[in-house]
Amino acid sequence: MKPAPISELPVPRWVISDTHLGHANILTYCPWRQTWASDVHQHDAALVDAWNSVVGPEDWVLHLGDVALGHFDQVAAYRKRLQGRICVVLGNHDRTRTSMQTAGFDVVVPGGEIRIGSDRWVCRHDPAKITPEMAAGARRVLHGHCHGDSHRGSLPEHLRELAIDCGVDALRSVAPVPWDQVR
Repeated sequence: MKPAPISELPVPRWVISDTHLGHANILTYCPWRQTWASDVHQHDAALVDAWNSVVGPEDWVLHLGDVALGHFDQVAAYRKRLQGRICVVLGNHDRTRTSMQTAGFDVVVPGGEIRIGSDRWVCRHDPAKITPEMAAGARRVLHGHCHGDSHRGSLPEHLRELAIDCGVDALRSVAPVPWDQVR
């Protein structure tokens, strides 16, 4: 199977992944979240509040996938609650590209890269889908999907020194983190 194309992405001010809004079982799968939420409603409220406490209306946010679970109307309602301009790199739990765009996300791609001068950051949700060709010459590879599990040993050799898991659980941050911190 041919990998999805890589699109050039806007330079973000903020980065996050794996918010899993509306996903009740995420509290079981990712126990750290139980330290700040006892149910999915509290989970979602904490994520939205933390997001809106740092992201301004015109700020670009790079979301590396698994934004929200639910029907189209639920995903669109979450989008309306989140400030900023959001670039989504599709995750395995996200709706289709067209659905996400219709829900109000500004840029929706299966994979992308950020370029600043000669530096290049490759962005995918699942690091297993990053080929050696995609990673060649990259300063870093930004991803989600792993939820902070000690994934380095399971990553392909070509990613072990490059990969940064930008998920909520990996970064231990309920809010998006500054691009300058990730970079």
